[in-house]
Amino acid sequence: MKIGLKAVALVFAAALSGCGAPSPEKIAEASFTFSETNKPVQLFSDVCLKTLPSFDTFLNAVQKQGLEPSTPIGGHDAYMASGDKFLVATVFDEDDMSACAVAFLGSANSKQIGELFLQEASKRTGGKPQKQFPSGRYNYAYQLKNGSLLVYEVKKPSGQVRHFVFVTKPISRKEVASYIYN
Repeated sequence: MKIGLKAVALVFAAALSGCGAPSPEKIAEASFTFSETNKPVQLFSDVCLKTLPSFDTFLNAVQKQGLEPSTPIGGHDAYMASGDKFLVATVFDEDDMSACAVAFLGSANSKQIGELFLQEASKRTGGKPQKQFPSGRYNYAYQLKNGSLLVYEVKKPSGQVRHFVFVTKPISRKEVASYIYN
């Protein structure tokens, strides 16, 4: 994983920390239940997967979805969904890496949530994942036909569960491995 992806994940984490105060009630209000996870999956599909391979129509996609400009994330424009639930999207291109990402608060079942994103990504990128990469950092790390999917979850002591889902531009197996293991 290159510094750009790490930086965006850290800034997403900082943005998420402001939305989930330690009270369980506030965390629950800003979090998607598992049954509501379709909304982040659909946003990821519409603004990230449908804009592959270059993400050049990302801005049009977020506007079409009604997302509002938010505080930039790591110097990159970020767009937040309206409503009580925290859901944000960004796209970035740095350090020879291009990716589109969504972040949201959700339930603590990363395996099932990752499977939802993987199913949608597989459908949108042309079929079965080409390779799964074992990783202690990512819940899911797959090379797809038209990009690579990385799913990351952070559980905070307050009970907040932060989900970060990235799709990269199409890259080689070697490049995917370098993003994950370096």
